[in-house]
Amino acid sequence: MKDRALKKNIHYVLLAGLSLVVLSAALYVFLGGVWGKISLGILLALPPLRLVIEVHGFAKTKLYGFMLISLTLILMLFTEFIFLG
Repeated sequence: MKDRALKKNIHYVLLAGLSLVVLSAALYVFLGGVWGKISLGILLALPPLRLVIEVHGFAKTKLYGFMLISLTLILMLFTEFIFLG
């Protein structure tokens, strides 16, 4: 049953995650302070993480949460290097 829910919701999770990563990367370029940028990335990664919790349950949340937050932070750093040189 969870596999069907995952197949139905995975593209929503990916789309929400991608849009929030793009938003956080754009905000990362315009905001100052490293810790503010990192906490912004973590906060923006939380809404798709909530969908992952609903689909997978709490047991796999740590792994997916770590992956999602890491992806957000990596893309934020990558975006800064592109725009700021």
